[in-house]
Amino acid sequence: MGFWHSDAGEPLKRGEDVYKLWRHPEPIPMPINIEAVKKAISENLDGVRTVSDVARISGASLETLRKDFVRQERITLSEYLTRVRVERAKDLLCTTDESCKKICWSVGFSREEVGARVFKRYTRVTMEGFRRNSRNKTK
Repeated sequence: MGFWHSDAGEPLKRGEDVYKLWRHPEPIPMPINIEAVKKAISENLDGVRTVSDVARISGASLETLRKDFVRQERITLSEYLTRVRVERAKDLLCTTDESCKKICWSVGFSREEVGARVFKRYTRVTMEGFRRNSRNKTK
């Protein structure tokens, strides 16, 4: 197939633009720096409500970020976000007297009920129960 032929091997018709028929090769995707993404999540946890927010912060497409994250971390990005939120909530419950509602909001849960339910699912204890237990251990 010569330069003046289409992809199907047919000669170009008079007036067809050669440049319109030429196809750019697909760009080679650069792997996403997942450690930088995790650091950005950690630093902006109160501003990261969804996986789309993480993609926006990282500058990557949502699908590429999801695939690369699972490939490198062996868990989904949403699962990672939830784990980080629960760990941060545990820290805040131990170190502050903030209300559970404020803690849920500050770690990125959309509502207190959601945060309390997720916290209990991961820790098997309520947020107030966790706070009481952590303070009893330090005494």
